Amino acid sequence: MVLLTSSSRFLIITLFLLSFFSINLVSASANTAFNNSFGTFIGEIMYNPVGTDNNREYVELYSTKIFNFSNFIIDDNSSNDTLRPLFFVPNSYYSLIVEDGFNYSGINASIYGVGSTIGNDLNDEDTISLYFPNNTKIDSVYYISDQGAQNNNYSLERRQDGSWGESRALGGTPGKQNSIWNATQHLLDLELSEFLPNTFNGDDELKPNGEWIELHNTGSTEIYLGGLFFEDQDGHKLYVDDTKIMDDSNGLYLKPGKYILIYRDGDSDFTMNDYGYEEISLIYNNQTIDLVSYSDTQEGMSWSKVDGNWYQALPTPEEENKATGDCDWLLLLDLNNSIFQPERFAFEISAMRVFGNTPNITVRGKIEDSNGEVVETYSPWSDASITSISTKRYSPNLKEGLYQINFWIDNLTCDEVDSIDNQVSRVIAINPTYQKTTSTIEITSITVGSHNSTKWGDQLQAKVNIYKGDTTKEVVEAYAQKGGETISERTKLNLYDPYKLYPLTIPIQLFPNCNNDISNGKAILIVQGLDTRTEKEFEVSGVNEDVCKDYLDYIDQIEEEATKLQYLISESPAIVSSGDVFPLTVNFQNEEKPHKFTVWSYVYRGSKCYSCVYSTQDRNANEQTITLVSAESNDVELFVKLDPKMDDGEYNLKVEVRKDQQKTSHALIKTIYVKNMKQNVSQSLEVGAADNAETEEDLITSDFMVRTKVSNESKGVVIYESNAQKSKKFIPTFLVISLALLCLMVVWKQK
Repeated sequence: MVLLTSSSRFLIITLFLLSFFSINLVSASANTAFNNSFGTFIGEIMYNPVGTDNNREYVELYSTKIFNFSNFIIDDNSSNDTLRPLFFVPNSYYSLIVEDGFNYSGINASIYGVGSTIGNDLNDEDTISLYFPNNTKIDSVYYISDQGAQNNNYSLERRQDGSWGESRALGGTPGKQNSIWNATQHLLDLELSEFLPNTFNGDDELKPNGEWIELHNTGSTEIYLGGLFFEDQDGHKLYVDDTKIMDDSNGLYLKPGKYILIYRDGDSDFTMNDYGYEEISLIYNNQTIDLVSYSDTQEGMSWSKVDGNWYQALPTPEEENKATGDCDWLLLLDLNNSIFQPERFAFEISAMRVFGNTPNITVRGKIEDSNGEVVETYSPWSDASITSISTKRYSPNLKEGLYQINFWIDNLTCDEVDSIDNQVSRVIAINPTYQKTTSTIEITSITVGSHNSTKWGDQLQAKVNIYKGDTTKEVVEAYAQKGGETISERTKLNLYDPYKLYPLTIPIQLFPNCNNDISNGKAILIVQGLDTRTEKEFEVSGVNEDVCKDYLDYIDQIEEEATKLQYLISESPAIVSSGDVFPLTVNFQNEEKPHKFTVWSYVYRGSKCYSCVYSTQDRNANEQTITLVSAESNDVELFVKLDPKMDDGEYNLKVEVRKDQQKTSHALIKTIYVKNMKQNVSQSLEVGAADNAETEEDLITSDFMVRTKVSNESKGVVIYESNAQKSKKFIPTFLVISLALLCLMVVWKQK
């Protein structure tokens, strides 16, 4: 709110007041810092309240003497009204000017009505004036609403120093002391003097532990702290109230020159960062009174303001801050890893004053390789003044290998309390493939033979560096394009090991382009795979005559063969069983004009057909017709059913093809072997009849498994022989051997 006040001083009419009005002269007990010559002023205004009730506007008058304001006049920018008494409170210094219908029950103030509205309604911007009946002005207030402060059911209240502000009480304080009466306008005398953002205990613990902020009253008058709040950079608020302080003897009143601690006291919203950038603002009535920002802090150390500068020092709560001759400096080497890729290696060195005065500082540094050779030297600060922290960033170009980084502080003039952290050292490694999960492809060069120009039909040699990262894909292919069309064969290769660099030379064979179907000019070589792709431009012009000669001869041969009419049996079984139905496939390759073909098949030996149902149907019973356009290729599948009674042996499979309406047909003949399954099973049963251990089912199964190819010339071969049959064969041999042994024994005894 921006409020402008003015008071008219008319001492000459005092006698007129004493004679004109019935005045109850009671000594005022109010001790006020603001007064006018009449002891009366406008103290509170409720304008344009929210809600369906439009009769809740009021103007509060405060008087050091108890007055009867009947027939006094109040006006706004548009109209004026005469006050008429509605209710009188004898001992109240407060009077309320209200609209018709205003509910004033329970309010300790004399009530005066003015009709349906005060003036022409109290708007968001208006001037209210109070007059004696003779139009002598007593007090006048001009107000204007800031954004967000209008239509919110909070009144405007006067402070004891004459300034105005928004009430802290919903609905205002009619008939009571204003909620902001004791607040001073001198809030600019307040300053943030110290704060503890990084405690040894938990930052959000209850007071007296946890984070705190110290305020200092630098002025000469007492300041009321109600309504103040702190705000962090994320907009979280910490309100100043009685629960956030330890000493409640003076409440929220801060005397001149004094300090007060406001504790976080378990607040889970507001926080002060321990590391990184942070801002803390002191705010009242949406206006920033003071602000401080910082980066990082040391545990147990507060940020203290001394002579207008901020230092990290030992905490001095509610005492004057001091800077001693002691100091603590810290070097920080920011390296988020120990192994780096060469192009990504960078580091930051920071010099931080933990606490103490701010002498100038000098810092030196170097990088040594694994042999102790110095490869880089640094002087980030030379006799430099650093208030809190300063940072330098470096990106050295180091080759693959091991290195040690060292930085140290030179010639510090203050009394360093901890010199261990005045130097930092780190060992790092540079590895080109470290954590390189993304695959990359680089074409380093394109060469072709010994001549400088690339011709159609040439074989290119592409030198590439391929790095395979974190991928399960393996295939990489290379090819050439021109105008979006492929102009070469595709060369493919597999790369199996991840996290590996492959330096390769890839051959790419360009199309001959012997007929000059593709224009000369710029083309691109493409290498792609492993979820990445790259390309390189090259020029192609002219044809390779040697390649074109062989190529054109080959094309002529292919075209000549492609124009001939061909058909053949592409698929058929070699062995079938009697009574089976088996398929066969005939492939047709048509010539340069359309034809209609009729095709059928059958099995025969000699003059007899064995797929004609014992000669009861024609040999072309499975006949099919196919029509082919010029140069068309297609397959026809035929099914042949054999007669059940056929001897084992070779038979002829014949396919006949008739073109268009020709009377004669062309025959395709192939030999197949037929087995009579019933005959084979019967023979097996006869052979094994003497062996009771074998069953008919075993013999049938054995015959199907063996599928013997024994021909007519191999008769007499034993397919199965039982153990009993084998024993009979050994009887003659056994008798001969026994007789010979007997003879030998007789001769031996005679000797």
